[in-house]
Amino acid sequence: MQLHAGYILDGVKKYLDKNNGPLDWKDVLYFLSVFELDSKEDLSTMNNDSLLAVADNIISRGLPTKPSLLIEREFSNKLDWTMENVNSIGEISFPMIQEYEENLTLLRRSFIPIDPRIKQIRFKEVNDNDSVFEKKFFDERLGQIFGEYVTQLIEMQRDIPSIIKYGGSRLTQKHIGTANLFVDQNAVDFCFQFPKNNTKKRDGLVVEIDDDTHNPDTNPNQGNFDADRDSIVSGGLVNWQKTVRLKQYGGMTEVNVLPKSKIDEINNFLTHPFSIQAKKNYNEPLLNTVPGLEAMQVALAPFAIARIQKSIIQLVRANVLSMNAQSWNIAILERDVPCGQLALMDLKEMLSNLKILKNDQALPSINIRVYNTKEFSSCALNNELNLEQYSDSADAISEFNADVLLDVSMLQRKGLTKPSQVFLEKIGNPVCCLIRTCHAPKSERKVSIAPVIQYPSLFDVNAEPVEESMHAMNYFLGFIFRKSGFRPGQLNIIDRALQNRSVIGLLPTGSGKSLCYQICVLLQPGITIIVDPLISLMKDQEQNLLSMDITCIDKINSEIRLPAERSFRIKRLSEGFDQFVFVSPERFQTQEFRDALIGIRAERKILQLVIDEAHCVSEWGHDFRPAYLHLGKNARNLIDENIIMYGLTGTASFDVLSDVAREVNINLQDIIESNSFDREELRFAIQEKRYKPDQADSTQKSKILIRVLSVIHRFYGYETAEKFFTQKNENGYVNCGIVFCPHGGIEFNEYAPFSVGTVAENLIDHYRNNVQFNMAVRKYSGKLENLDREIIQNEFKNNQCQILVSTCAFGMGIDKPNIRFVIHYSCPQSIEAYYQEAGRAGRDRNKALCISLFSDDKILFKQGPAGFGAPYIQKLNDKSFLDAEASGAEAILLSQNRALINPDFDWRNNPINNGDLCFNYTNFILSNKNSNSQIADVPKPGFRVENDTTIRHYFQEKNFPGKEVEQKIFGGVIKQLDFQNNQSIVPFKIEYKKLILNDGNKGNGYVERGIYRLSIIGVIEDYVKDYNANQYLVKTKQLTDDEIIENMEMYVSRYKSRAIVNNVRNEILNYQIPDGNQNVLYKAIFYLIDFIYENIERQRRNALREFVRVLRIGSVNIERFREEMDNYFNSRYLPVLREYATNFTIDPLWQLITEVGTDYNLIRHLHGATTRLLITYDENLLFQMLRSYTTFFHPEFNKDEAKEYFKAFELSHSSSDLGNPDRRTVGSWIDRFQEELISKQPGEAENLSESICSYELSWLKSFNERFLSKEIENVNQNLTTYAN
Repeated sequence: MQLHAGYILDGVKKYLDKNNGPLDWKDVLYFLSVFELDSKEDLSTMNNDSLLAVADNIISRGLPTKPSLLIEREFSNKLDWTMENVNSIGEISFPMIQEYEENLTLLRRSFIPIDPRIKQIRFKEVNDNDSVFEKKFFDERLGQIFGEYVTQLIEMQRDIPSIIKYGGSRLTQKHIGTANLFVDQNAVDFCFQFPKNNTKKRDGLVVEIDDDTHNPDTNPNQGNFDADRDSIVSGGLVNWQKTVRLKQYGGMTEVNVLPKSKIDEINNFLTHPFSIQAKKNYNEPLLNTVPGLEAMQVALAPFAIARIQKSIIQLVRANVLSMNAQSWNIAILERDVPCGQLALMDLKEMLSNLKILKNDQALPSINIRVYNTKEFSSCALNNELNLEQYSDSADAISEFNADVLLDVSMLQRKGLTKPSQVFLEKIGNPVCCLIRTCHAPKSERKVSIAPVIQYPSLFDVNAEPVEESMHAMNYFLGFIFRKSGFRPGQLNIIDRALQNRSVIGLLPTGSGKSLCYQICVLLQPGITIIVDPLISLMKDQEQNLLSMDITCIDKINSEIRLPAERSFRIKRLSEGFDQFVFVSPERFQTQEFRDALIGIRAERKILQLVIDEAHCVSEWGHDFRPAYLHLGKNARNLIDENIIMYGLTGTASFDVLSDVAREVNINLQDIIESNSFDREELRFAIQEKRYKPDQADSTQKSKILIRVLSVIHRFYGYETAEKFFTQKNENGYVNCGIVFCPHGGIEFNEYAPFSVGTVAENLIDHYRNNVQFNMAVRKYSGKLENLDREIIQNEFKNNQCQILVSTCAFGMGIDKPNIRFVIHYSCPQSIEAYYQEAGRAGRDRNKALCISLFSDDKILFKQGPAGFGAPYIQKLNDKSFLDAEASGAEAILLSQNRALINPDFDWRNNPINNGDLCFNYTNFILSNKNSNSQIADVPKPGFRVENDTTIRHYFQEKNFPGKEVEQKIFGGVIKQLDFQNNQSIVPFKIEYKKLILNDGNKGNGYVERGIYRLSIIGVIEDYVKDYNANQYLVKTKQLTDDEIIENMEMYVSRYKSRAIVNNVRNEILNYQIPDGNQNVLYKAIFYLIDFIYENIERQRRNALREFVRVLRIGSVNIERFREEMDNYFNSRYLPVLREYATNFTIDPLWQLITEVGTDYNLIRHLHGATTRLLITYDENLLFQMLRSYTTFFHPEFNKDEAKEYFKAFELSHSSSDLGNPDRRTVGSWIDRFQEELISKQPGEAENLSESICSYELSWLKSFNERFLSKEIENVNQNLTTYAN
């Protein structure tokens, strides 16, 4: 049988990666990672031991992969070719220190295995076939004509299907289908297959000996089969050299005397660089010199170690060795490089650490006896080891009662040698296993599957780390990921996951959240599906795993255009070929993927689901990717009801975290946050631009960006920008940066100055025309083709360009150590979004600069041709709407020099200053119906006016198109589903119904969002989508009115308190639909849309407003900016106050006021917690009063800000969250609150009175309106009665 395992030293792998040469070293190493294990025992039947399956997967996680630190250190100490290095962020490496050309030449040669000690191999020694002609060719022609070394490289009787599937080109479904056609055909007589090369030589050749049965004249059918085989092997699928057929029929005796033309064909093939090197190794043996022996140990011994470990695991899983035995007696015959002692010592350490983590019984004791050969007895790795030399003489071998003998050779292929019977008897006739290098791979690695392991906690009952468990976790951290220690927060997330508890992990950017799931994947015996939002992020995750030599990875996403290729990858998932499978959330809505998951559900191959960048569940799920909102339900329905799920994100507000937990059904107590989000290496700068009226042009911002880039070198101590940007090392440019833009347009567009394309082209044009040094600027956006994105991503990650201009698509998860600066060209949508994107910088823990180019002033933008930029202009004619929704995009209404504003609205006396999204618009636009004049600063024709916050709001507005739009979407969906008005029961059978619903070319997901909303109500149970045809299959369900309302109550309960939930039924039943429709289903739909806009959409506005506030602070005082960020993320009061988010009580107010007092350190922590919570729970009176308290006692007291929070008391009083206390009760709270404030800050009594007064006036106004309204109603009723 063929098994898959190989180790390669860290420094050696890095050297080969940089020095490819005529051979494709990646393929050479892969060949060495596939080996033959031969035994008379049946090793194919496997037990279900989960720990053994984990060990098996760890050994084979890469082909080859990194050895343990124990192995690396042993090689470093004894051979002195590598040296251990730990960098400033705790990454462990073993770079080569002997990079002399002579040594490197010997090293490269060592990877080409052939045994120069084996001479004159005979046909019968390696083959049971009785063909006279094949025997003659092998024994009398092959070695004599082509060289004796060739007899070790040629393979006999290889089956055709394995050649088709593994003959060289990447395996596809077409290979498998074609191979199946040849299952019943005879194997080829002889063949060669070498690793791929870079010299355009063919990598394989078949040599056939054709007797009379192949004569096309007498057996035309066989002749046709032969022709078909030859065309397949030499054609596009396999692309080997044309088959050489030696004819022994019809009077031809080509085996006796090989025709020159066919000798030339074979010789031509043997000019393959692998064959040339093998010939040299055979004729000039490396083992004859000390440097050669050292090179062979460095190159081949790690592979031999991995082979032994893999074989031992196979023997235990096949029950040849038992985990319940008292001891294992293992004999190892090393025919060449040393490996046995170190292999078993290392395997024992790995299995022991796994058992510690599982709290399992101890391993059997292992007794080892190693036998080597005289040529390798002087190897440095054998120093200090007590070894015996192999001999066929019984007297030369000491007795040993072995359970198993592993006969290991790296230089030999199958069939060349075997242990003597005398030797076997001397060591107790154990189970004998021959481990040999393969001629060529004829199988693929598969993931070992076993029941999920529920590990005990890594912490004791006092939440203290368990010492043994911590040691074991650090062992695997160093072994697999080359890290010297865990970062804060990682172990808490890992602990939950290993206990099979779903978890949401929130760690700062650059804190290693990806490692949390990666180590958990490898510590469980099965497959994990990782859901990523972006193809670029999948590729980055893949590259990071590959950098750790973990290759058991696959991706299934829209980048795979061919349906056959997608089907093939889905089938590979079903068959368990890869342990890490990356998909997009939309994949779960496709029928083929669902069928595959359901097909393997019973086998429980998939053990975990990871939602990477989990904030997208909320932030994108409600916007334009509704498939995110189905993830939890889909995973449980399609994979396993109890599947372990964990979401990971670098930044998410409390509302987003809570929303993620709700949508994927994870308990709030299973949210794990880091204790600190501080990144000391990051430095912040806010570059605010105040525009003069005659300079209000968007091109000014481009000039600011260029100026910032021209001086950024000073921060790092460089003399000039040229030296900073052009400095290189062996990996490329040393200093790189990202410029984030809000809009993904990829081409230059003067009408969209904040787009990626425009910003990038302005930079490129500047550096081309004004700077003498080379500045490589690239632009990255989702609007690029997949291939272009991949090329640009690789260029940037490989340090081939200095500046990347990108949307936030590059702001998630991308790990590049040397990003020295991040520049925000516009305002991000929230503090969390800013932190996520800024966190791309300084991943190497060296200082980095995060700059925000921010303006709150009006900026003129060129207005495009008719129809261009229409989404920017919102036509509003209602003052109340402006009051509620004030934003730049809505306040600035320009079309051909006309202000489209309600002419009755006096802007001078009613400024839009509620802080939502725009500021200082007083005197901005005035249109008076009695006058033709307009304010002077209305822009010229052909221009529109916006600012940074407006730009950001526009991109949010795209995601929430408005209630009316969503109501129309529902109407379209309902119409196609044949909903009928005024029916209390939805008239559907429980079956899939095809919907032909077009989401439009922009793919904004409106229709799919409508389907999701109906699934909340319950009338749609499930759906699948054909993304090519843009069609849906929808499974519907009949519901009564009560069931519809109960579903809505359940949904609202995930967001709101019981007091609000109790009122849902009345609100739905009393909802007035404009067209008069009284169907409960329609009422529930309209109620749901209102609820979403009043909660989720409003939270987005609050988040942006809050970040603008912090930016304005930072533009004046950058230390305050950092302090605000620190308080926001790291407040000690956040966990305490979360408890009262939906469970209101006033009691904590007095407790916290007493605790905090006037201590500024505590005040700022409380300020940060309430700021963060008010984004989501802006009607929570407790949070508002605490925020007001902290505002009054802040050193930089802001009277206006304090007033705003007192104004909100009235709104909170009307909220049912409070349980509707009477005004006297609320008044008593306010009075006591005022007394507390004045007692601690007597000097602010006047400001307090002024603020409190606004609350009392609002009550009086409300009372008057209600009273007068009631009196008018009574008068009208009396008049009606009198008239009647």
